[in-house]
Parts: sequence; C-alpha cells; structure tokens
Amino acid sequence: MWNYVFYKAYLNFKEKTEFNGYESYVHDKIEKNDISWFPIKRAKAMLDGEDDEKDTTGIIVGILNEFKELTIKVEKLFFKVKSILAD
Repeated sequence: MWNYVFYKAYLNFKEKTEFNGYESYVHDKIEKNDISWFPIKRAKAMLDGEDDEKDTTGIIVGILNEFKELTIKVEKLFFKVKSILAD
C-alpha cells in the first residue's frame, strides 16, 4: 500500500513531460479521481487467465519440472565437488 503512496508522490514531483506511458496513464487517472488503475483484489499477471484452472495447473507443473531439473543439476555438481575434494 505504501508503495502506491510513494508512487503518487513520485509522480507529483516528476515533470509531466518526462512521464513514460504507464506514468502518464496513472497520473491521468489520479487527476480524475479514478482508482481503476489501483489493483483492488486483482493482479495484472493473473488478469488474463483469472479462472482458468488448467493454465494455473500447467504453470505449477512447469515450475515443479524446472525445480526437479535444477535439483538433479545441483546433486551432480555436489558429487563432482565432493570427488574433487576427495582427490
């Protein structure tokens, strides 16, 4: 929450001619007292597939697979280091 307060203050002190696209968008919304830019009970990353359980499951499975692969790589590196130190 405080990040949004600081962001608003940042926009107030920044020259309007120096705004990027997002900053211009948010500044315009604030000027109009429109809080639609504020993420109330939603996240930008989740808006595209809010209720799509299959997408969420697929993402979780992908993360778990990557984690397993990384675990195998770390174990291999551990055994290599162990064998080098044993020599």
